[in-house]
Amino acid sequence: MTKINLTIIAFLSLYFIACTSNKMANTDVAVADAFVKNLNNNKFEEAEKYLLHDKTNDEYFEVTKKSMLQKAANELDAYKNANLIIHETKPQGDTVTIINYSNSNKTSQSNNLKLVKVNGQWLVDLKFTFLN
Repeated sequence: MTKINLTIIAFLSLYFIACTSNKMANTDVAVADAFVKNLNNNKFEEAEKYLLHDKTNDEYFEVTKKSMLQKAANELDAYKNANLIIHETKPQGDTVTIINYSNSNKTSQSNNLKLVKVNGQWLVDLKFTFLN
């Protein structure tokens, strides 16, 4: 093959890899997993893509973000290495799911996360988590 063909193949390969790596999660469980993993890794901009935006949720997200940033380095490392453990998934019709989960670094502490489907995309509604 010529250098031009190899260059084109390399460029196209990188392009397709980049496109697939930016794909958002599209199921309730996948969104919950992506949201929590991004929070645990302090990837707040990525986590925020899965947030149902309204004034209250945005405020709760900022509280969550500040809480994560204030953790000690060893605790942050534990969160970064944690996996999501789903204890229960409770569908509430076609557009709402409540997921009870814990992080593998704190299995005794479970949380509820509400996911709502808006325009075909599952999003996290933090109001449920903070008010329950």
